[in-house]
This record gives sequence, structure tokens and C-alpha cells, in this order.
Amino acid sequence: YLVELLRGRPEFTIWIYDQLISRDVTELGNASASSKIRTYVYPLTMTVKDEAGRPLINMFVKVVDASTIGQLVNAVNKTGADGGAQVVDLRISKYPSGVLSQVPGTSYYYYVYDESGALVATGKFELTRGASVPATGWNVLATVRYVTEIPVKNSATRGFILVRGVEFLDGTRKDVRIPFTVSGGVMMLGGRVPVSVEYPVEIYVTHVTLGGQEVPVKGGQYRVFSGKTTDLLSGLDFAELGLTGLVTIQAVDATGTPRSDWTVQVLYGDITAAQGQGQLQAVLPRTDVLGDAYKIKVITNAVTPDGKALVKEQVLTLNQKALALQIPVSTVKVTLQAVDGFGAVRNDWPVVIENVATGMGQITTELVEGQRYVARVTGLGFTNTTTFTARSPQMVIRVKIPTAKIVAQVVDGFGKVRGDWSVQIVGVSSGQGTVGPVEVL
Repeated sequence: YLVELLRGRPEFTIWIYDQLISRDVTELGNASASSKIRTYVYPLTMTVKDEAGRPLINMFVKVVDASTIGQLVNAVNKTGADGGAQVVDLRISKYPSGVLSQVPGTSYYYYVYDESGALVATGKFELTRGASVPATGWNVLATVRYVTEIPVKNSATRGFILVRGVEFLDGTRKDVRIPFTVSGGVMMLGGRVPVSVEYPVEIYVTHVTLGGQEVPVKGGQYRVFSGKTTDLLSGLDFAELGLTGLVTIQAVDATGTPRSDWTVQVLYGDITAAQGQGQLQAVLPRTDVLGDAYKIKVITNAVTPDGKALVKEQVLTLNQKALALQIPVSTVKVTLQAVDGFGAVRNDWPVVIENVATGMGQITTELVEGQRYVARVTGLGFTNTTTFTARSPQMVIRVKIPTAKIVAQVVDGFGKVRGDWSVQIVGVSSGQGTVGPVEVL
């Protein structure tokens, strides 16, 4: 009241009895006629519970008047087993017999601090002067909301949440670091993040998973989120936050046909980050997060002249939310045929493409466009060799063994074939009267 008188600041006075107000005299007593009067002060309890309605024990509750922020009323107490804390300002409510909760009617702020002294909930309430008091006194409920799990998509592996400027009961502020791990689309926090108070928050990723292995990010940590603690309630999509990207890769041949019989791989160093047959779709950490680019491998069925499978490699840089690639590989389907002097395919003759394939009569295989190969065909003890260059999209190589068919007959002076006379094609065949037709070079 002196402050009000001296400085003209009425907020420093809370009238708990005024003899000039007839209601006060009627309800509280006449100070002029009695040595004792009552005043408009109320017993007050703050009860702290979680979202599920369970009492929170050993929480610190601070209550201050709104007009002077604690210069008139300033109470701090700890919650008990039922989550309740009696609001007592020890400056004015401590007596030889104990303490007494007696809070005047005005507007108040409350602050709830956890066991470590960190501010986890705030609110405001009002006690109306002259209001009817419940039999148990006034009880104000404060609900503390925490986050211990956050749903995530396109996720990382490990990291930490940094809650900025957390206020403590002793008046200090500091940043609080809470580690997390991600599994099965859920970010599991190594502590509790209060969301009843809107603190600034940042999320840093330290590791990502590639091919079942943890890989550290570039620089040891990568900030993916900056916002408020209340933003965490709706979950996180790391692709939207710039940590990961969706990659779609399809392998096609020279004709543009997708090849499901080829293997597509994405490698990060020695780690196979993703693999598929003909195509793949995978969520991968971005290369600006990892620091190095990926390598794409397309392992084909085409064979090189030295007998190895053709593997096409390409660098993959992923710096966006989604990337689709088509990887063409120039291969040639080649059919090698063994043909005789009459152009017929001879399935009884062996055919060979050196270091690539062997067969009888003809073989079909896939080769590398532009490469030179050696083909061999053997028939009637004779081998014909040719060299060819594979040209797309397909080609037929016909290797000819120059054959002919011969018939030998023995005739007498009258031109009659003599079946009783012997005839022989030297080194080939013999018989009586007629030999052949037989195949010869």
C-alpha cells in the first residue's frame, strides 16, 4: 500500500478487506466493532498431473501474482504423492504452529518445474474476490505434457535434440541435449521433451543407416530441423527436412527395354545401400549430408571379349527430395550359326564364341556393343574362324563350312552301273556299284 501511495502504482495493493464496502462488513465482520475480522484470502492447492491424469511427484510449483510478478505473492512448493502442492508464501504465511495457505483474490501465473528444476509447464488462473470457497479450498490443475517418442518417416539412425534456453527454478537458462535413436518409424528419445512450454528446438542427426550399417554424417552432425517443441507432436518427415531423398533407378538395354534380369546396385564406398532386379526404389541419405557421392552399378548378362560380365558404373549425386534415373546399357543379342555349303544350319557341328559361349549348331548370347569377338565353327574335321564386331540391336553371324555332296558310280562300257563291281571315294567311303551321296569339303 505504501508503494501505491508513494509511487502511484495500484498493482502493489490487493485489498482483502475494505470497511467501506458493505459486503465486506456483512460477510467478514465490522472492524470498528470487533477485535477480529475475516479477510478474502483462500486456501489454494496446485495439483500437477500428466496427460493421462496420473499425479506427478516431486515437481516444483511456483505461483506468483500477475500484477507484480511475485513481489506481492510468491510461493514455491513441491508436489507430494497425489501430485498436489500447497500454495504458501513463506514471507507472510509462516506461523509458529506451521504454515497456512492464504492467497488473496487476484490473477496468478503458475510455473511447474521437473525434478531437475527445468520449467515444463506454465499457466494463468484467477481467484475472484468474494467468491464462494469449495469445502476443500481452491484446487488448480496443471497438466504437464511430454514427448518421449516421435513418429518419423524416411528416417535417420541416431542423433540428438537440442532444446534451447530451458528455464530453471534458480533463474538460469541453458540448452538441454537429449539423444535419440530411430527404429521402425519411431524416434525414441533418451529423455523427455516438454511440450507444455514452447521452447525453441533443433534436431541434429549424427548417423544414418546404409545397408544395415551405421554411417556417420559429414562433420559429425547435421541439423535437419529448427522450430518449437510443440511442432514435434505432428511427427517428422526427414525427406521433407532435407535429410533423405527417394531414388528410383531403372536399367534398360539399347532398345529401351527394361531389363529385369540385370542387377542394379547403389553403393556407398564398400556398402551396398540398395539393390534390385532391373530397377530399384529406395530412400537414401542425401550426398550433401554424407559428404561423398554414391556409385550405381548395373550388372548385366552381356559378356565381354575376355569372358567377364559387363558392369556399367555411374556416379550418383543425390541433393533433392526425389530423383529418377534410367541407365541405358548398350548390348547386342548375337546368334552364331554353323552352316554347310548349302546354307543349312548344322546342329551336329560345335560352335564357339571364344571366352563367351559354346554349343551345337547355333548359340544365342548377349555381347557388348562395339567390342570385337572371335567365333569358331568345326565341321568335317575343318574349323572356320571369323572375327566380328558386335553391333546393336541384334545380329546373326553365319559361319560357313564349305561342303559339297558327291556320288561315285562304276559303269561298264555300255554305261550300265555295275552293282557287282567295287567303287571307292578314297578316305571317305566305299561300296558296290554306287557310293554316296556323301558330304565332303
